[in-house]
Amino acid sequence: GKMEYCCWSLPCCCPFSFWSVWYQKYRAKAWCTLCLIVQGCLWLSLACYIFGGWFRYSFPIDVVITMDADLQDSPDEIPELYRMITEDGYDLVSGWKKKRYDPLSKTIPTKLFNATARRVSGIRNLHDFNCGLKAYRQAVVKHIEVYGDMHRYIPYLAKNAGYKRIGEKVVHHQARKYGVSKFGLDRFINGYLDLGTLWFQSKFGIKPMHIFGLLGSLMFLIGFIAVITVLIMKIVSMNSDTYHFYLTKSVYFYLSLAAMTIGVQFFCTGFIGEMITRNAPERNSYLISEEL
Repeated sequence: GKMEYCCWSLPCCCPFSFWSVWYQKYRAKAWCTLCLIVQGCLWLSLACYIFGGWFRYSFPIDVVITMDADLQDSPDEIPELYRMITEDGYDLVSGWKKKRYDPLSKTIPTKLFNATARRVSGIRNLHDFNCGLKAYRQAVVKHIEVYGDMHRYIPYLAKNAGYKRIGEKVVHHQARKYGVSKFGLDRFINGYLDLGTLWFQSKFGIKPMHIFGLLGSLMFLIGFIAVITVLIMKIVSMNSDTYHFYLTKSVYFYLSLAAMTIGVQFFCTGFIGEMITRNAPERNSYLISEEL
């Protein structure tokens, strides 16, 4: 039988994208009952296209498969991806372009990026977080929100949402024949910043006081001890004829005051974060996988 759904996303100003996506759609028709193309503006990120494809229509589907429209991925991978979701019980299956036909300027930074993402996310079995060829259980795409440049971390988003059965499949990768990549070197800088954001949200998203309060308390304590030490040195110098200590000329006095001030600011940041979290409408919204 045929699979249910396949989605492509493409910018509206690229003639090559139109040709390639229709070619891919023609090939995928052998496997998919429904193929959806999402067209957006060129300045939108890939995450916007993916999110738009997921939520543009509501279909009674079980599996969603996404892939790039640059002809580097093959629709012939769809049946096995579908089988891994429906039969092997995975929530998400990501493609792994084990043998890539990209220049070294792209493959070497990608390996470093994926190694860091595996370490931070804890998803040790994935080698290619950013592969566009992925298969999802329908519940996954309904419970995660992809925004900005977070398309690189869809497996991490799925894990944070409670979907931890994440698998990987080696897929065939073809050299790019037409067009050029829309991503520059800035994707590596932005990628690491986004990874840090996701890590922080997963650890302290609902308890910001735990990190900001701890940092604030430590900074204030260090500054307070430093102030006491400086004051003792001043008292000693006042009662000594040979030892002279000028409080306003000591750099340690100002550093201690700065540490105390930063500590108070950290603590207040955590307190404000707790108030925002407490008043968020979805604060008690939890994902229930099964009722017994």
